[in-house]
Amino acid sequence: QSLVEVWIGRMQATRLLQGGLLASRNLKLAGARSLQTSTKLCSAVASPNTHGTTEWKIERATAIGLAGLVPAAIYFPGQAVDMSIATLLPLHGSLGLNVVITDYVHGASVPYVKAANVALCAATIAGLVYFNLTDVGIVQGVKDIWREVR
Repeated sequence: QSLVEVWIGRMQATRLLQGGLLASRNLKLAGARSLQTSTKLCSAVASPNTHGTTEWKIERATAIGLAGLVPAAIYFPGQAVDMSIATLLPLHGSLGLNVVITDYVHGASVPYVKAANVALCAATIAGLVYFNLTDVGIVQGVKDIWREVR
């Protein structure tokens, strides 16, 4: 492994390279003499369909969607907002956890851990949809909990 892969992690280095922050194989960082990125890492960034780019875009889209749902939940509560929260919140969490799995889980267990992440996301979505359809819904449920606490 190169020093960049060891110091800042392979996925972080890939993201920096995709963003153009580390455009060349030779780079200078504050406090370091010089670092070399691996040829494998640079060639992965050069491909137009770099692994992880689509997931990154979806994760950002879910984050923007969730940021818009907070005021919508306050001013326009209803089943559409509840169902959007029931879908986007677990999906966003699952995508974030998938990045952690990619960065820190290695070996033969990776497919099993990723499958467990997908199963957890699906079960969470199913549970929240069930709660929305059979009970008061996510927004009203949170309001009821906050009223009890005060």
